[in-house]
Amino acid sequence: MEMEDELKELIEQIENTVKKAITKQDWDAIYTLRNIAQQMDEQVFDVITKVAIPFMIQEQLEEEN
Repeated sequence: MEMEDELKELIEQIENTVKKAITKQDWDAIYTLRNIAQQMDEQVFDVITKVAIPFMIQEQLEEEN
C-alpha cells in the first residue's frame, strides 16, 4: 500500500504542476511536461517488463522448488 500511496502522491503533484502551467498559459512548460510523461511511460513500461516481471517469475519458481 505504501508504494501505491507514493505513486498517487506523485500523480497528484504532476496534476498540480500541469494546472499551474495551464493557469499561467505556459505552453512551453505544458509541452515539456507532456514529453517527460511520454518518456516516463516508456521507461516505466520497460522497467516493469524487463525487470519486475522476470524477478516475480524467478521468485515464483524458487517458491515452487
